[in-house]
Amino acid sequence: MMPNDRFKSLLAEDPPSFDDRIDTPFRRAPDYLSYNQRPFRHIEHDMRLLQKASSPLSPAPSRGVLIIGAPGSGKSHLLMRLAQSVDHESPVLYVRRFMNEDAVALHIWQNIVDSLQELRASGRSQLDNLLSKVFSQILIRELQEDYANDKATETKRTWIEQLQADPFSIAETLGSGETRRSRFAYARRRILGYLTRYHRETNPRIAHALISHCFVNQDNHKRIIQTWLAGQEIDPAEAKQLGLPQWISDDEASSNRAIWQAREQQALDAIHTLGIISAYDQPLVVAFDQLEGLQGQEVLTRRWGDTVR
Repeated sequence: MMPNDRFKSLLAEDPPSFDDRIDTPFRRAPDYLSYNQRPFRHIEHDMRLLQKASSPLSPAPSRGVLIIGAPGSGKSHLLMRLAQSVDHESPVLYVRRFMNEDAVALHIWQNIVDSLQELRASGRSQLDNLLSKVFSQILIRELQEDYANDKATETKRTWIEQLQADPFSIAETLGSGETRRSRFAYARRRILGYLTRYHRETNPRIAHALISHCFVNQDNHKRIIQTWLAGQEIDPAEAKQLGLPQWISDDEASSNRAIWQAREQQALDAIHTLGIISAYDQPLVVAFDQLEGLQGQEVLTRRWGDTVR
């Protein structure tokens, strides 16, 4: 028996397991770059156009890319390649198929919150990566404005230098003990004030929670805030400790229908708020999977289109 024949027989008796299914863009799987290279270059081109045209106070209009192909042709693989290519730049948000006509926006937002918890090559989550860079920028602008108005202090100068040197150290720059608490409240007030002045459509409840997530330094506190952001119930004592307001206020919850509508509106506001914040860094990449499931679903398709628009 020739050696090759012997290997073939062994492989036939005990074939190795190989999983090439890409369930999410965050999966790490073998990639052959020349495969589907042309459509990938089209996607990269659109990303560059967005990055060049966008600015914090004048973000570029969204661009959409529709990827069509037979099962197994590499659509999800393209999303994985994109997620890896923008690892240090744009957050990639992966949205699975939705089924509930009354909760399309909430489903999209909850999938976004899940995606933001994915780790990047830096070891930081997508959410921490984004918020640290953006809120450092905003704080620097606010503190520099104090200099322009003769309100400068040595502490503010040091704070600016620290944030400029390393925006990812924003939580550490608060210090500890009572100093940390007072600086935390001060920084949150300044960032919220900035967003209110320049972006009135920002949802203050969502912005408040995102700022808290950026500054807290305990993993369990971050998990509580992520649960709140997703619109899920959290312990009232934990909410009070972290200064988290109600997901929807009492006057919005007069009936079950009103509750659903308020939750959908809050989810829409949350998506919009995140988009505003991301304009200070890089465009968001929102990947919708399994859209073929909308075929024949007129109401669901319309609700999805309204939410995306």
